Amino acid sequence: MILGVDIGGSHIGAGLLRGCSTIRKASVEADKRDAACFFNSVVAAIRRVFNSRVTAIGVGCPGPLDWNKGVIVAPRNLPLRNFMLRERLESIFKVRVAVDNDASCAVLAEAVYGAGKGKAVVAGLTLGTGVGGGLVIKSEVYHGAGNASEFGHTSIGYNGRRCNCGSRGCIEEYASSRGIVRTAKSHGLRAESPKELYRLALKGNKKAVGVFRETGFYLGVAVANIINCLSPDIIVVGGKVSGSWRFFHKSLKEAAYSRSFSKPPIVKAELVDAGILGSGLIACRRG
Repeated sequence: MILGVDIGGSHIGAGLLRGCSTIRKASVEADKRDAACFFNSVVAAIRRVFNSRVTAIGVGCPGPLDWNKGVIVAPRNLPLRNFMLRERLESIFKVRVAVDNDASCAVLAEAVYGAGKGKAVVAGLTLGTGVGGGLVIKSEVYHGAGNASEFGHTSIGYNGRRCNCGSRGCIEEYASSRGIVRTAKSHGLRAESPKELYRLALKGNKKAVGVFRETGFYLGVAVANIINCLSPDIIVVGGKVSGSWRFFHKSLKEAAYSRSFSKPPIVKAELVDAGILGSGLIACRRG
């Protein structure tokens, strides 16, 4: 039996997997005070679903990371620096552990089981605490020389918003939860999360609807860069923020297609537990 783990900026999800189904899962709030507290949150999530039949654990974690060694190098939204995650987890649970980028895991699951099934080249974005990216070619994650597909840190403006990575104009500063809230505040809205903004949009608040449209435009510019560089067969957009898809998908596609040489489908992710499923796939394949 395989156990998949999806490490996010605010929660850690874990699930026992049977094929493409999650048969038992748990979620633990991430304690981000320091590396030790955060690691304890990961262990707690795993313990909630772990049993004696588990033979391998797959973990998806925000990068950059060294997936070969299972070392988390320096994620922007987590208190982990050069953290030997695989080694630490294997010493506790006494089973094989595989580690990869969380967005790559989610895109892999969508390529194998979900919206990208049957497509040779699947690119994806995950929108949440940050903006992650993944590229899957013929059902295999493409890593490049190590950390390919960090789409969240591609710039849509050389003098744009300052990102905590040190650069400017990263799409993460526009399409992540905090980026959307920042845009909302610039329009005089007091929403503290995309979920609050979504509720306002559902009630017909024109400013809230406008914020999502603006977010879609920013995403579209980034997606155009992905299309022109990689020429994928499909682009899949997932993560918690994608729950507001109805309000930003049109402006996203308009901005992307008006700037790109080809027009591959841009679709919403289909899988509920893509990160958990994808990390489980990683664990299976590295056996």
